[in-house]
Amino acid sequence: MVRLRVLVVALGVLGAVDAEAQSQITGMLSVHLGLVSGGDTEAGVSPGVSMAIIENNGLGAELDLAHTVSFVDDAYDESGITSLMLNFVAFWPEMRVRPFVTLGGGLLRVRATPQSDVAEISRTDWGLNAGAGVLVRLDEAVAIRGDLKYVRYVTRQDELTFVEEGIFDYWRVSIGATWNWPIK
Repeated sequence: MVRLRVLVVALGVLGAVDAEAQSQITGMLSVHLGLVSGGDTEAGVSPGVSMAIIENNGLGAELDLAHTVSFVDDAYDESGITSLMLNFVAFWPEMRVRPFVTLGGGLLRVRATPQSDVAEISRTDWGLNAGAGVLVRLDEAVAIRGDLKYVRYVTRQDELTFVEEGIFDYWRVSIGATWNWPIK
């Protein structure tokens, strides 16, 4: 019984940390407009949204959703890429201009409808992405974000006939607005 009391008191003392000393977490919501190019794509507009949770040390997680329209040549009536990635994010500490890097994985869906009578080509599988960028804070709540990401499938997708060699991949450059808010 004495050990239990000592344990309860010890946990109470450890839990009584001043609110100011606790870790501050920041939520970030970004809307962005990008351009997809390179790799197995020709060019395509790519709107998207990202939601991140960042600790005051600059480390956090981000969920990124983007959809690209018309990324292949005239041999296809329609084409699209949808990516949903969960990323590790590392921002440089609190500054007005904050460079950052991202690395993660998730789902990648690629589809294309040929102009011929051939059925739609479509594949959803695991993908990887890595990137870097910069966040420029305009004030405490609003920032401008620009980033460059490399995205690819984890494995080879032979049914994607427009892939030149190897694994389907592409680059995305984007710019957007970010809203920040503190989470306690």
